Amino acid sequence: YEKIKRAPVKGARNRKTVLPAASLRALCGSGGTFEEKTMEYAARFAGMQFKQAPIILGIESSCDETAAAVIRGRQLLSDVIVSSAAEQAKYGGVVPEIASRAHTDAIGSAVERAVAEAGIRKEEIDAVAATYGAGLMGALLVGLSFAKAYAYALGVPFIAADHIRGH
Repeated sequence: YEKIKRAPVKGARNRKTVLPAASLRALCGSGGTFEEKTMEYAARFAGMQFKQAPIILGIESSCDETAAAVIRGRQLLSDVIVSSAAEQAKYGGVVPEIASRAHTDAIGSAVERAVAEAGIRKEEIDAVAATYGAGLMGALLVGLSFAKAYAYALGVPFIAADHIRGH
């Protein structure tokens, strides 16, 4: 990948969408291609033993509220909601760009609070879940990006959750 100046992003609708080589190097680390690193990450979980009561961090950012919750099995340990409803009300309803920016501002502290209120250390988290749809695209991207990065940093599986099916 050292020779790549800009690499196409796989699965992008617009084939002109590219990932800067510096970002590719950061994702790949010291060796291997992005695809090899992705497969290495996925392979870590192939033989994983299932826990009776796993600790899962859930993140929701589909509209105007940023939420983070921690569960152990089916027991809710914490639930933090940061709302931008007051800001949205100034404009007569939800403005997608304002919602996305509010998520960006709130997500880090919401997750920190949820983990602290659950009485666990982040290293105890067994998986990270986040809403992938339906919702406002920009808002969803904030939650998904944060959740995927958090899961990758912890070395735990990422679980994509459908907002509608969750109801």
